[in-house]
Amino acid sequence: MSLTRLEKILLVLVLVLVVIIVYQNFYPYLTSRHGAKETPVHAPERGKEREQAYTIMTYWEGEMFQLLNQTAQEYAKINGIKVKVVLVPYDEFFSKLYSSYNIGAAPDLFIAPHYYVRELVENGVADAIDPLPEEIAESFRKAGTLGGKTYCIPVTVDSPILLVRRDLEDSLPKSIEEIVKVNNTSNDRLILAFDVTNSYLVSGWFNALGASFLDTDCKKTYVGGGTYVFEILQKFSENMPRSGDYIQMVEKGDAIATIITTSRLRSIQDMVKFDILEIPVIKGQKVTPYSTLECIFLSTTAKDGSQELAKYVAERVAEKLVNIGVIVAWSNAYTNKDEAYYKAYLVALNSEPLPPCKESVKVLIEMSECLRNMKEQGWSVEPAVVECEKHIKDLLKG
Repeated sequence: MSLTRLEKILLVLVLVLVVIIVYQNFYPYLTSRHGAKETPVHAPERGKEREQAYTIMTYWEGEMFQLLNQTAQEYAKINGIKVKVVLVPYDEFFSKLYSSYNIGAAPDLFIAPHYYVRELVENGVADAIDPLPEEIAESFRKAGTLGGKTYCIPVTVDSPILLVRRDLEDSLPKSIEEIVKVNNTSNDRLILAFDVTNSYLVSGWFNALGASFLDTDCKKTYVGGGTYVFEILQKFSENMPRSGDYIQMVEKGDAIATIITTSRLRSIQDMVKFDILEIPVIKGQKVTPYSTLECIFLSTTAKDGSQELAKYVAERVAEKLVNIGVIVAWSNAYTNKDEAYYKAYLVALNSEPLPPCKESVKVLIEMSECLRNMKEQGWSVEPAVVECEKHIKDLLKG
């Protein structure tokens, strides 16, 4: 019996339908038995995401930028992804960071000083990250902590330290009181030469006596309790050069020691001449100067996998930065425990991160202005203390 044309078409359609049903029901079973992998349903979408470049925004320049980019590309090569490191000048950095969110082009990661953490979190820019590894000391971890959550991974650390001529170190008194006494009576050389108007450098003495410039909530100042420190600084001013290269003074032997920040170490050509020590005690109290940490922040719009990228880059770039004289927050980055850089790291461990708000820097500037007026305009201690406290309180009121 011959089939009509219509019947033939219907028969073909039935056969095709049977093949489709068999394929759908038995193909996964057959492929699993032979070791083939089933293609995930969303594979095309994930593939598209992997082709998109992860972005890291930074204001680092020169060697630091090069090492950051080098580290990011290492991770990209290992994981088969693309990573783009974008350099934005510091004076434009935060305006461009915020505007990037408005136009849907925010970076996955960005580098910023730790004291911006409150503003970044409140503006919905920074996201919380997992607990930090043990290689980062507790004193540095808290720099990026807010409300019990961690928002950034510390990389670099900057803090005041004592730079000493190694061959003259034995003649250095242990307390600031002894030092100022010898400074003002010696006709030979100064014991300690430094910028007495730099509030960041002298912050440790204020903190040691409970007279911090700003509390951790960024609402109060206790500088009014720092009269004793003001008196010490005024005595230093009597026999201190008005300005100058204090590192060079120590290098030439015109002074035994100076107070600098760890970021200045990169500019010293011959570190063999120097040793790094803690800043001398005041009233027998250990000094805890302020510190500033540069951290990698995770964006609230970051792609999946950005946190792993952040951790890799933070640790590996820290290892590279030590080689160019940058002090970092990672203990495992220091392979030579005898180097001055490692000693600087140990001193920085005793520092106190600036309170987590951008007002911290404004308070430092205001405090430096007060100290400058006391030195250059001859203010007596009591009026200087009152004036400093008033200006900082006015600043905090906004």
